[in-house]
Amino acid sequence: ATLGLDNYLSENRSAKRILLAAQSLPHSSDGTACLFFPYKPPFSASFYSATLQTPSITVISNEDTTDSISLCPYVVARLKDKDVPRIYREIGELQEIRRIGRWRIFRRG
Repeated sequence: ATLGLDNYLSENRSAKRILLAAQSLPHSSDGTACLFFPYKPPFSASFYSATLQTPSITVISNEDTTDSISLCPYVVARLKDKDVPRIYREIGELQEIRRIGRWRIFRRG
């Protein structure tokens, strides 16, 4: 039961695996990758983003400025399949580029 719970938490709750996957995304010239969490970002996103080496990950949420949000090329959300249409309605044109458990990374445009 412990092994099953650990796998469930790492794929569906913790942001560690999705942030590790985000390291392989194309990043800006300053060596950072920007991820926008449109819904409340998990605490683990801030924790793990601070522990990653290169590229470093910048976590943006709805509490950040509109300019910061609009400049961030990647959107990350933990969604059930039935909730995916909602993010397209709220954010606009997105392309899903990676999925780990319920976590999804989208590229804008």
